[in-house]
Amino acid sequence: MDGIVQLQRQLVDYTASLFHEGFLDDQFNQLQQLQDESNPDFVVEVVTLFFEDAERLLNELSKALGQPSIDFKKVDAHVHQLKGSSSSIGAQRVHRVCFAFRNSCEEQNVEGCLKNLQQVKHEYSLVKSKLETLFGMEQQILAAGGSISRCGWLDATSIFLRRQTLLQLKGTLILVNFFQIGEMSPGQHVICRQDPKAS
Repeated sequence: MDGIVQLQRQLVDYTASLFHEGFLDDQFNQLQQLQDESNPDFVVEVVTLFFEDAERLLNELSKALGQPSIDFKKVDAHVHQLKGSSSSIGAQRVHRVCFAFRNSCEEQNVEGCLKNLQQVKHEYSLVKSKLETLFGMEQQILAAGGSISRCGWLDATSIFLRRQTLLQLKGTLILVNFFQIGEMSPGQHVICRQDPKAS
C-alpha cells in the first residue's frame, strides 16, 4: 500500500509541474473532469486524437513551407487548426507559439515562419513526451491496484511544499481542504478538489 501512495504522490507532483511549467492549462483539468467510470479512457482518447492531428498538421506545414512559392493563407490555415487543437486539450505552450506563428504568416515572413515551425515542433514534442509519461504513471498506479484522484493526495508533511505550487495554479486544481496541521499525523491525507469559483 505504501508503494501505491508513493506513486500517487509522484503523480501529484508531476501533474503540478506540468501546470507550473506552463505545459498545460485549465482546459486539460476540465477534460479530466469529464472522465468518469463510464468513459475511463476519455482523456487518453482525446489527447491521442490531438497527437494524430498535430502530427498531420506539422507535416503539412513542413511541406507548405518547403515550396518555392509559399501559400501563406494555406500555412496560416494549418497553424489556425493547430492552435485550436492544442487549445482544446490545454497544451498551453504549443498554443502560445501558434500566436507568433500566425503573426509571421500575416507578415508573410518566411524566416519567422520557419523559426516558429521549429519552435512549435519542439513544444509539441515536449508536451507529447510529458503527457505520455503522465498516462504511464496513471497506468502504473492502476496496475498496482491503486486509484487516480484527479488532483491527487497530499499528506500533512508535504502540504507546505505544495501549497505555493497549488496557489500558482489558482483556477485549475485549487481548493485544498486544510485541517489543523497539528491535529494530523504523518500519512493522514487531505483531498483537493475543483474550486467552483475558479470555472
